[in-house]
Amino acid sequence: MAARLETEWRYRDLRVVRLENELLRLDILPELGAKIYNLIHKSADRNMLWHNPRIAPHRASIGANFDNHWAGGWDEPFPNGAECVYAGETLPYLGELWAQQWKWEVLDGGPQCAQVHLWCDGPITTARVEKTITLEKGSRVVRFEHRITNTGTLPFDFNWGVHPAFAVTPDSRIDLPVCHGVVGEAVGGALGEVQTAFTWPSIPTSRGELRDLRFPLSRESGAMNFSYLEGFEQGWLAVTDRPTATGLGLVFPREVFRCLWLYLCYGGYRDLNVAIVEPWIGYPSKLSEAVQAGRFRTLKAGESMEATLSAVAYTDVQSVSFVGVDGEVRS
Repeated sequence: MAARLETEWRYRDLRVVRLENELLRLDILPELGAKIYNLIHKSADRNMLWHNPRIAPHRASIGANFDNHWAGGWDEPFPNGAECVYAGETLPYLGELWAQQWKWEVLDGGPQCAQVHLWCDGPITTARVEKTITLEKGSRVVRFEHRITNTGTLPFDFNWGVHPAFAVTPDSRIDLPVCHGVVGEAVGGALGEVQTAFTWPSIPTSRGELRDLRFPLSRESGAMNFSYLEGFEQGWLAVTDRPTATGLGLVFPREVFRCLWLYLCYGGYRDLNVAIVEPWIGYPSKLSEAVQAGRFRTLKAGESMEATLSAVAYTDVQSVSFVGVDGEVRS
């Protein structure tokens, strides 16, 4: 099968831009912040992204509570995480772009390459956020080329991350490079307590035990952990479904994304069961606090920043020790 790009699909009255080859299928919803709703691993017949079992994709207004509209998938938070007031503006939860309709154009419809360019102008900041997504024939790698440009006349501060929600079970495994973290929020105690410092993958629990965070709990555990991780020397992460020996790795530039936000929810919030492993520029979640901590970026008038990420699908793997931009995956 050749690589191809299709734009005629609709889902729940939303436009779908589909990139597909022999191995993968990627469905993008431009009207919902250019959300990647499906990333299908064809050989395993498995969607590697999580879907909210109670919320289907639908339009929402800027400033809405993200969690009340979160259908799952892979979102694009900018210029902040948690809602906050900064520089005289109220910045919505997970930013200003996830509820916006992005513009798009087909750059290549196949057969050797499927490529689409998407972009959106911030209604609050003077940011133009762009991404070009590429899937080549026969490739297990999806390439994301991001660019953020200040189109205004004054500088602005921001934080930025990518927010893939992974479908996990107790048979899954989450692998990261060696790093250290601190818990920002917690429910249930089985995944540590707030302000607990730890070295990946082990965290002390409220019972004095060490929990291995690589292995998800069941939804019945009623646990949740939201942590900030840093200190890793390599920019990659991987989530594996061990029964099918398939998974998805994400490779990101360490010089741009200096930390990871780790959200593990096993029934501890709204009875959801999901793992979000997300590279970010800085932390904490509120931009106002990230600026105070000195972990943020500034763009001057007319200035741009760029970052290229690679999503790597893999097979015949139970655990991961490295993921490379060219698709290399080491056990």
